[in-house]
Order: sequence, then C-alpha cells, then structure tokens
Amino acid sequence: MMSNIDTGGYTSSTGRSLDLNPAKANTAKLGDAIREVFGRVRIYPDYVVQPVTRFDAADPTKMRVQMLLCLGVGDLIYTNGDIRVGSTPASTLPGFSSTHYPPGADVSGDERSENWVNSTEVGGTSSGTGLDMAQTSPDADDIIADSMTVSGSSVTFTGLDTDDDDDNDENDNALPPSWVAGAVVELKAPANYQITTAAGYSVIASPLLTEIAPVVGMPVTLGFNSVDYDLFIASYTPGQAAVPGTGGSAAKVQASAAPTTYDFSTSSSTFTITWQGVTYPVSLVANYVSMSGLLAAITEGLTGSGLVCAGQRRHRTDNRVGQSVRGWGDHVLFAACSCFR
Repeated sequence: MMSNIDTGGYTSSTGRSLDLNPAKANTAKLGDAIREVFGRVRIYPDYVVQPVTRFDAADPTKMRVQMLLCLGVGDLIYTNGDIRVGSTPASTLPGFSSTHYPPGADVSGDERSENWVNSTEVGGTSSGTGLDMAQTSPDADDIIADSMTVSGSSVTFTGLDTDDDDDNDENDNALPPSWVAGAVVELKAPANYQITTAAGYSVIASPLLTEIAPVVGMPVTLGFNSVDYDLFIASYTPGQAAVPGTGGSAAKVQASAAPTTYDFSTSSSTFTITWQGVTYPVSLVANYVSMSGLLAAITEGLTGSGLVCAGQRRHRTDNRVGQSVRGWGDHVLFAACSCFR
C-alpha cells in the first residue's frame, strides 16, 4: 500500500531549477518549409535567431527576453489584441513590446536580429592545460589606512604599504590584488551625519556631503537597515565655516521667571519664538517630570533653527540678622551658536 502513495511529483534525489524564460516559440529545423497562411488561424511563430535574455540596463532588477520571430510568408494582418504570450493577451503585460517588419524590411538596425550563440559555462579544469576559472575574488576586503579622501571620482588612501620587496613587511595595509584598472569596486566608510526634519523634509547635514557634489534634483540612494531608498535632492545649502567675532556674546533670550510646573497634560501651553524671520511654534502637552524633560520638549519644537534650549540656575543668598536663606531659581534660556559673521 505504501508504494502506491502519490508523491506529487516530488523527488529528493535531484532538484529542478526555475524556468526564468516562460516565453517560448518553435524551433524550425533546417530545410523546413515556411508556413503560408490562408484565412484566420492561430500561429505559433518560429525562431529566426536564438532568443537572448538580458537584465535591463535601466533597472537591473528586471530581466527581459528578446526574440526575433517569423510568422509566415507574405503580409499578415493582425492587431495587438491578437498577440498572446502563452494564453495571456500581450496587451495586459506592462513590459511587453513588439515591432512588426513587413516582407523585405531591413532589420539590421534592430539588436534582436543579432544571433548570439549560447555556450556552457567554463569551469575549473584538473588537467595541465585549459582555463582555470574556479577561483573568484572575495566579496569584501578590509583596507587598513590612516585616512581616505574622496574628491569626485578620485579616491586617495594615506598610510598604505607599498611593494618594496621587504620580506619583513607583510603588506597588511596594502590594497587587495584584485583592485586592477577597470575593476568595479564599492567603497564603504564610516561617517557621521546629523539628520533633522524641517517643513516635512529630512535634512541631512555633514561636511562629507561635498564629496558627492550635490545639486538640486540629483538622484541619490539612501541605505538604512539594509533597505535602499531612491531619493532626490530638494535643496542644497553649502556649509560655511564659522568666523570668530570680535567681542560680543552669544545671542540668547532668557525667560523672566522659573516654570511653575512641568505637567502640561491637563492644561497645555503653546507659544512661538521668532528667530531670523522664521516663527517656530512650541507646544507643551505632556508631563515632562523634570527641567531636563521640559528643555528637551522645547528644543524639539525649535528643530531647524539652530537654537538650543538650556536651563540656567541662579544662586541667591539672603544674609539678614539671625537668618541665612539660600535658594535656587530655574530659568529657561534659548541660546544660538556663539559665532559671528
């Protein structure tokens, strides 16, 4: 009874690869007659040259199949709705496109007319002659250098070892031998960026942004948690080094009194701060427990302004006859960068 159980076509000895090319046509034999159509019939076309499968140059995640097919002798009349891929109408396939060539047309300018001969993959050989391609370069290499400088398409490393024929030098800091002229490499280097939000946009600030020469409208790819995001630069403001001033002090606005409560969950409070012509609304709607929590909430409302909300404590001493009173008062202080232009 057990030997009669249907295994459902499953076998554990060998597997079968996925068919990545579901679109197929007939392979005509040498010397076969070309069909002549009379009336309206369904035609299964024949290959003129071997089909070619390529990845799309514009989008490498897509794979396209190119075929040059023969329907028959003479002029044939059909519409796009008559073309099917298998049993599926071609008009419902978004990536399908075709070109009709009448008898006598020149197809030399169409890349689909090129006859590519499929060949088996060349592997490693055990004999003394032949090609040995069993070895591949590693997926990643760690480069130990003092620094790396990027300027456009030029990358400069400092502190690398050189091939000086010194046996005592292991050249641990040398570039990988697979880095030759024409090789395509991907460089990954740690860097620090400051990310904030302003007017619904993510603002990324770093002195290293000049390495990619950003311009408005430039497409960029942001990788975060192994996920790539295709973005466009909406605006770009070049960084300016701070210029030390002569005298003066940091711009600041100081509150007139200490806060009476840190709990705004039952009675919210909203106020605005205008800085350099821009008004920033600050809303207090929760219980912030302490002065540090209140300062963090106010600073969050000032994102993009360059202002920092900080606490200031003043010490007061009252020395009167028979009394010595010491008290502390908390004040809120808004301070900008202490540099001048």
